Amino acid sequence: MLRTLLIFSTLLFYFSLFAQPSSIEPNITTTDENSTGKIVFIRNMPGGPLNCNTFINDNLASKLNNRRYSVHEVAPGTYNYSAQLYGKRRNNKRLAFPIQVEAGETKYVLLCFKMASLGCELIAVEISPEAAQALMKDLKEDKK
Repeated sequence: MLRTLLIFSTLLFYFSLFAQPSSIEPNITTTDENSTGKIVFIRNMPGGPLNCNTFINDNLASKLNNRRYSVHEVAPGTYNYSAQLYGKRRNNKRLAFPIQVEAGETKYVLLCFKMASLGCELIAVEISPEAAQALMKDLKEDKK
């Protein structure tokens, strides 16, 4: 009797784990400005006439000159971002960093140089909104 009760309670627990909710909520999509997020790339560093090419999920997002920033509206989700000094296609040897963007949220990415064995390497680093606002006050938006 005890064994039957144990088996019955185990099965009841197992089936309750996979039970569907009794009410299904409708999937409502909104089209207001808070249904997307933004990724902002900031370039405030020396680098001469070279463009810094930025990528979101291996797609060219912008070619930033010095003392510029670019704003990219994206759907909520996880993206990989990267930067390089040349090429319209992302070099797969370069690191791509994940970034999670929520609806109505703005993420800021700073382009900077990192010392490497054969010179400098361009990298992109996510920064806080406060730091970004301080950097962006003297920069111009690049709308290309």
